[in-house]
Amino acid sequence: QTDDVGSFTTSFPAPPSIAGDHIVTATDTAGNTYSTIFTVLGVTISITPHSGPIGTIVTVSGTYATPSESVRIWWDNVEAHAINAEGDGTYSYDLTVPPSVAGAHTVTAEDVMSTNNASETFTLLGITLSITPASGPVGTVVTVTGTYATPGGSVVIGWDSIEIKTVTAELDGTYLYDLTIPASVNGEHTVTVEDVASTNTATQIFTVEPQIILTPEDGVVA
Repeated sequence: QTDDVGSFTTSFPAPPSIAGDHIVTATDTAGNTYSTIFTVLGVTISITPHSGPIGTIVTVSGTYATPSESVRIWWDNVEAHAINAEGDGTYSYDLTVPPSVAGAHTVTAEDVMSTNNASETFTLLGITLSITPASGPVGTVVTVTGTYATPGGSVVIGWDSIEIKTVTAELDGTYLYDLTIPASVNGEHTVTVEDVASTNTATQIFTVEPQIILTPEDGVVA
């Protein structure tokens, strides 16, 4: 309803729409029209932290989702979870990073009603490997340790191309194994670990040194 000079005021909630400019038009009973532009702000996303190993809990949050409607959270091309936004369009979800190849991955929030989406990049840190000592003769016991394995998952220990042992990582992603150096030629050899769930690997070089055994170790001059 207009006033005596033809002015009017009304309000309405902006419907779920693709982010960007939209035309709002008013038409009176005489067929006169007036239009203006309203810019819809699409759903936003923020993640904390931005990097870490498998099992990291990432807080995914944002604004401008359709109030009280569904927001889908994606890890790369896999839907991780669906939640409902709050009445003010904000949302929050704790995403546990799944077993994945080390490197950059995309975390996406999709506002289902409007189909608007926003993304952030999470950098996955792959399994690490440390060996002590790094050289010695055949039979040396080498402590193989590392971090960032899949928590509670399998880790395969290898010597060159030979699988030596499969161990289970701790719930914090660490692992430990005492490797006895097998019969091998002198020189450099590769110690490998593979995180089975993610297929991530790490390697270190162990140098087999010659060993001289004297029998007996003492005696008289001949």
